[in-house]
Amino acid sequence: MLLKTLEELNRDFMTDSQASKKKIGLKPIKPLVNILFFLAIIMILVISLVPGSDNGAPKMIFDYSYFTVLTPSMQDEIPQDSFILVKKVNPWELKTGDNITYMIDRSISVTHKIIDIYENYDNSGARGFQTQGVNNINPDQNIVYEANVVGKVVLVLPGAGAVLSKLSENIFIIIVLLSICLLLSFFFRGVFTKSTKQVLPKAS
Repeated sequence: MLLKTLEELNRDFMTDSQASKKKIGLKPIKPLVNILFFLAIIMILVISLVPGSDNGAPKMIFDYSYFTVLTPSMQDEIPQDSFILVKKVNPWELKTGDNITYMIDRSISVTHKIIDIYENYDNSGARGFQTQGVNNINPDQNIVYEANVVGKVVLVLPGAGAVLSKLSENIFIIIVLLSICLLLSFFFRGVFTKSTKQVLPKAS
């Protein structure tokens, strides 16, 4: 009876030891899984931020849009190749000194500073904005109607626009890498979960 009890204790000890070894062996995998998962999330964000438009109009995400500045007309405040985040605002909240992005037509945007505001411009019942690039000698020739204003610039990341533009040229490679990272992440998570379930002690 005592011998049998010792054998049972030894068997339980060996089972616990094997389980511990399996758990320890899985620990190095978990950080790799997390890295792959978050890398995939980052790639999704990069893809969503690659400059582009919907039917010629700016992309809007929760009242925010984004652009890459292609010219040096605002160089002192918004350097060329900057990534800018633009928030849609009520035109009546805009004031002199605000940097705004507006559309010249369906596919061309301009980001300049408001230097003057005309209420009820041209008897239209809407506001008109006189704008100018801070590095330009003269104001913009045309008054900007409030309907053409995309929004107010709320974030400037110098150089980031050029990076995103470069990524957009290799979007296929990004999508392939994203798919691989997601597949590996789900695979390792599945293995980790399955192995953990196998080593859980049985209820007595």
